[in-house]
Amino acid sequence: MQNGSVSRKKDGCFVRSQIIESGEAKLHIEVELQNERNRVEKAEVKAVIYDPEHNEVAVAKTVGEIRPLNDTTVKMTVVLNNPHVWSPENPELYTAELIVQGEKETDCYK
Repeated sequence: MQNGSVSRKKDGCFVRSQIIESGEAKLHIEVELQNERNRVEKAEVKAVIYDPEHNEVAVAKTVGEIRPLNDTTVKMTVVLNNPHVWSPENPELYTAELIVQGEKETDCYK
């Protein structure tokens, strides 16, 4: 993204998993945003989760408001049903695509 806008901070995406019971897992997602403008900005943050076969399995959205020349962290949680659990014998990995949509620009990170 260009200077003077809302964007994801470099290395500012965090996803951690939590098995909550057999057949379900929670993904806790945090995205650090920065506002380089001299006014309050809003940004929509969308997280799309893909399974190991690259099928979309979950989506979360939220809107963050960032004070002028400031940073903020937005948090989301999604539940995965019947997740593929990683093991050395079966190293299944999910992919998170994080999209930050500002007023006019979009920042995407996988």
